Amino acid sequence: MEINRLKKSSILIIVLIFHAILVSGKSDTILFDASKGSMVIGKQLRYHNSEAGVLDPEKILKQTFVASNEAIPNLGISNASHWFKFKVKNKTNDDYIYLEFRQPLIDYIAVYEINKPKNIRLIGTGGDLYPFHERELIHPNYFFSLPVRPNETKEFLVGVKSGEQILGHFMLADQKSAMSYIGLTDTLFGLYAGIILALLLYNLFIFFTVREMVYIKYVVYILFIGLTQLSLQGYSFKFLAPGNSELANLLPYLFSCFVGLSAIYFMRDFLESKNRVPNLHKASYFFEYAYWGTILIPLLGFFNFGYLMVLALAGSISFYMLYTGIVVYMKGYRPAKYFLIGWSMLLIGIIIYVLKDFNVLPTNFVTAYTMPIGSAVEVILLSFALADRINILKKEKDASQKAALQSSNEKAQIIEEQKAKLKKTVDKKTKDLRIAIKHLKATQSTLVEAEKMASLGQLTAGIAHEINNPINFISSNISPLKNNFQDLIEIINCYDKIGKGENAEVILNKIDALKNDLDYDYLITEIEEIFGSLKYGTSRVIDIVNSLRTFSSLDESEIKRINLNLALKSTITLIRSNINSNIDIIEDYDEDLPLIECYPSFLNQALMNIINNAVQAIEEKDVPGEDERITVRTKIVNLDAHISISDTGIGIPKRIQSKIFDPFYTTRPVGKGTGLGLSVAFKTVKRHNGTIEVISSPGAGTSFIIKIPITMNASK
Repeated sequence: MEINRLKKSSILIIVLIFHAILVSGKSDTILFDASKGSMVIGKQLRYHNSEAGVLDPEKILKQTFVASNEAIPNLGISNASHWFKFKVKNKTNDDYIYLEFRQPLIDYIAVYEINKPKNIRLIGTGGDLYPFHERELIHPNYFFSLPVRPNETKEFLVGVKSGEQILGHFMLADQKSAMSYIGLTDTLFGLYAGIILALLLYNLFIFFTVREMVYIKYVVYILFIGLTQLSLQGYSFKFLAPGNSELANLLPYLFSCFVGLSAIYFMRDFLESKNRVPNLHKASYFFEYAYWGTILIPLLGFFNFGYLMVLALAGSISFYMLYTGIVVYMKGYRPAKYFLIGWSMLLIGIIIYVLKDFNVLPTNFVTAYTMPIGSAVEVILLSFALADRINILKKEKDASQKAALQSSNEKAQIIEEQKAKLKKTVDKKTKDLRIAIKHLKATQSTLVEAEKMASLGQLTAGIAHEINNPINFISSNISPLKNNFQDLIEIINCYDKIGKGENAEVILNKIDALKNDLDYDYLITEIEEIFGSLKYGTSRVIDIVNSLRTFSSLDESEIKRINLNLALKSTITLIRSNINSNIDIIEDYDEDLPLIECYPSFLNQALMNIINNAVQAIEEKDVPGEDERITVRTKIVNLDAHISISDTGIGIPKRIQSKIFDPFYTTRPVGKGTGLGLSVAFKTVKRHNGTIEVISSPGAGTSFIIKIPITMNASK
């Protein structure tokens, strides 16, 4: 047992000694020869992490450096400064070797040559904090020429600090390899930019062709995804802001947020998420607001936190949009297939890039350029998806047009059948309507004549009443006049006896006695008074007849010039007997009013209708006042004769003022009016090329303002 233990202990000691010998014999010097061209030196670096962010190389050299076990060390995201130290021996014939740092997005990098601990020489600096043109080689990556002559060994110190993810992707390369790499990357990115630009212009052209907003949203998305890759590969600093380090440092954040926002807006429209997946559509607003909030973070100076937010949002929104596409595709929306394929390619690129930044996957050419490759494939496939969408819409449109055409033909056939039926119905209804119109015209003519006859009857009754008074007056004076003449004849007969044999003196005495008995002086006076009364009665009858003649104007059916004031006076004279004694007629005529051209009989009828309407408006008052009146005025205004007929009647409400001139419209009880009086008056005024205006309100009376040209155009 003791011998076995001794053997095991001896073997362990030998292994440890052998390992120590191997470790002590391992060299940390990098041998760079011409056969290598370029090489990754991550595993041969020694590094120190300064949490305090120290940038003083002398202080850093006093710290402990540990060996790196990774080809490309992933140092994460922090405010610390990271230092790398290495030795290199030049086995080529060149006087210098290029040190390349393959991470475009870096704030600060400095390379020092270490001769002695207190003799440190700065080789060069770079990063977003310095203008782009100050770089040794004009490229997004950083190149520093290390002054190491053939077979010479030198030690160098590199300090790096940034708000973004830091990867220790250091390489050594000779001049040929460095220039070849620069040419290759510029060519590849030029090819990528060409693809992006071509697809952008293609979809912009499609937008101007079909005028659908989904294409302009996709154009914006392509623009920002191209700018995002441009910035992530360091080309935004070179082309967009070569002299503005602060803007160059900010652009990757902004472009990353804008590409996420434009992707959301495009997805909503392309997948029609609002209608197809409303719940998932609502979830998109969370990412939209999150991106807008993330934009503010770097603007406030929190670059590290902003970078983490961009990475987190990029990963989460990728899965969200992929899931949304799957759900929409499962619901039978064919364009979602291309969306899924294209988005999957980009998603793979994003996942690989994020996992590389979080040190889950190693950093190499594939992981470094997977996002540009994935985004290029994605925009190509999404362009195919949009093209397929056009085909689908075209097929749907064709199907819709075909269905619409078929429906239109069916409707046309139905319409033709309905037209035939309708024609028969219309013909029958037209025939019935013509008969009805004929009856209506006959009825209307009858009613108009009835209205005229009613007015004539009313006028005749008034005239009879007016003539009856003077006739009765004359009749009552005939008998007294006859008696007076008999008495006078008796006296005359007495005078005839003189000279016929009787005593003249006796006869004269008898005559004197007879005169005394007959009151001869009173008899003569009474005869004169009776003749005066007869003359007045006769004059009154003559006035009425003349007024009637003026009103009717039976011999004036054509256009003639008349005295409008006289026509109004005659009309009032004829209807005065029909006006209650409590209604005053106030006549105010313009004596300078010239003769006017008109159809006299028609105009007199219209004026009588309006005056009668005024009388009726006063009589319809519940409690007529003591000062009820109708005021008739005339005046000349420019070339028009104005006739105003105002009353103190019940007034007309606003709501029916537009109807009072309509045929058969009346507010009077049934049997007390045909509703044609004002209609006839309105047509008569229009026939004279005039206008009639109504000013009225309930309880305040009504005024009719009639305007008639002094000279009318007979052709009208």
